[in-house]
Amino acid sequence: MDFESLISQIGDLERANREEERKLIEEKQRHDATRRELDNGEGNAIISYIQLLGIIVLVELKAQKEKEVLLLERVTVIMTEKETEAKTGRQLKETIKSLKKDIEVLKEHSATEIKLTRDKR
Repeated sequence: MDFESLISQIGDLERANREEERKLIEEKQRHDATRRELDNGEGNAIISYIQLLGIIVLVELKAQKEKEVLLLERVTVIMTEKETEAKTGRQLKETIKSLKKDIEVLKEHSATEIKLTRDKR
């Protein structure tokens, strides 16, 4: 090979190299632009997703709070019913005790009347 053909091949290689560099730079620029778009889009998507999750959590929290309120109301009703039943039970016991005393008094009174009636005969 002669010197001129070597210089010609070197020139061709340099041109090919520059063309390849240009293509790589363009590709990198496209890649960077795409990356920025994805980053922005993904960032927005992530923020939207997090906001959506936050809303879901708040809705679920509100539902749980409402269930808690309903349960507390139900417990209050049950406790009131229990207190009322306890009062009624105590009143019934007192009434029974009083009636037993009345029965004893009536028995004694009846016994006394029967005795007086027998004594009068």
